[in-house]
Amino acid sequence: LMRSSAASDVYKRQNQIYDNIDKGDIAYYPAQLKKARNLVKQEDYKGAEILLESLSQDYDDLQIYMELGDILRLSNRFNEAIEYYDRAIAKTQNPVSLWVLYYAKGVSLERADKWKEAEETLMQAYKIKKHYLVLNHLGYTWMRQNQNIDKAFTMIVDAYNQAPFDPSINDSLGFALYNLGYYTMALPYLESCLFYTSPSPRDRQKSRMP
Repeated sequence: LMRSSAASDVYKRQNQIYDNIDKGDIAYYPAQLKKARNLVKQEDYKGAEILLESLSQDYDDLQIYMELGDILRLSNRFNEAIEYYDRAIAKTQNPVSLWVLYYAKGVSLERADKWKEAEETLMQAYKIKKHYLVLNHLGYTWMRQNQNIDKAFTMIVDAYNQAPFDPSINDSLGFALYNLGYYTMALPYLESCLFYTSPSPRDRQKSRMP
């Protein structure tokens, strides 16, 4: 608790410095982005949203749309998040940015109960980069829906090979093995979720978000 309070004080002091930068200064825009990220770290999502919306009036920038999408997704406002991810996707051809955006949009579509669109979007991310977050999310969702079982299991195993200490992936692998009837093999992976450090709420939103 004391560590959390100290961190919050640091973010507040940093934001005071950012607010002292004149709007005409070249450092103003990056400083305001940093302020928005600090607000997110303090879980002040509404404050971050208002700040980024204000910045978007003057700056037509990919980073604003990406971060607004993330904030709205964290706030369970999935349809609004999708709109911002679409705006960000339209502004980039960078593969590093694209797979992240397709992944985040796909997760939002799934949470908005638009699975067919979500599946197509997650596959776009998969084709760009077979990152463990994409593999885990697609594999787990297919396994849960009893679809593409062989491919789903392979994806989860590939995700585990990339990130063997991620609790969400251990949970997915345990679930998959249990679902396939390998109860004894599933148990260690399900139990391991208790021993590995859980990701922050923001990181969990970026992963499978059980």
